[in-house]
Amino acid sequence: MHQIREFFKLILLLYFFAHFVSCSESEIEPPSSLYGASFYPLNEGHYVEYAVEKITYKEFEATDTSRYYLKEEIGDTLSDLTGNIIQKVFLYTRTDTIQNWQLDSVWSVRYDFNRIIKTEHNTPYIKLALPLSINKQWDGNALNTFDEQLYTVQDFKQAYEEFDNTLKIVSQNDSSLVDKNVKWELYADSIGLIEELQISLEYISDFSDPYYGTDSIQRGFSIHKQFINSSK
Repeated sequence: MHQIREFFKLILLLYFFAHFVSCSESEIEPPSSLYGASFYPLNEGHYVEYAVEKITYKEFEATDTSRYYLKEEIGDTLSDLTGNIIQKVFLYTRTDTIQNWQLDSVWSVRYDFNRIIKTEHNTPYIKLALPLSINKQWDGNALNTFDEQLYTVQDFKQAYEEFDNTLKIVSQNDSSLVDKNVKWELYADSIGLIEELQISLEYISDFSDPYYGTDSIQRGFSIHKQFINSSK
């Protein structure tokens, strides 16, 4: 009889232990509605450094190419005019790796209703809409006055160079005989943005122009931002 009681005690202990472990695991795992938040870390002090190349095209002028370094760092929190809790984003630049970083501008970012909203030059953009999944789309301009701009998740959970888990978000991919507009951003888990390409070009549309079809870029720019270092 004593052995039977001890046996049932052991069974009961194993049950409570299994229940405790399952509850602990469920607390550790993030809710599915938040999946993707780790692709845009918002902890204060987190930074990412980039090498940037910008090419500017102007009609009747030589192509202008500039290269510099950029660092984006998450700052402290504050409230905006509508009471939202936001975090500062400090942008630093320098022309080479020897110079000290110089503060260029201050933007902001916030997590709001399962969206990562970044305000650049006083214009808010919905950078991420959670939960993330392959082919998911949302209007990145839903909070500003610009026309609708669909952001589409591509290359979901893919390895890229030294990063094990990345995703690509394409917001523009249009090309014709008169213009070209491309914009995509690549994010790495726990790091944030690691690469960005933006191209906006207008071509010579006059068939009689001697440069049509050979050197037909009339005006525009391209910006390529690439990861070089981060705080993590």
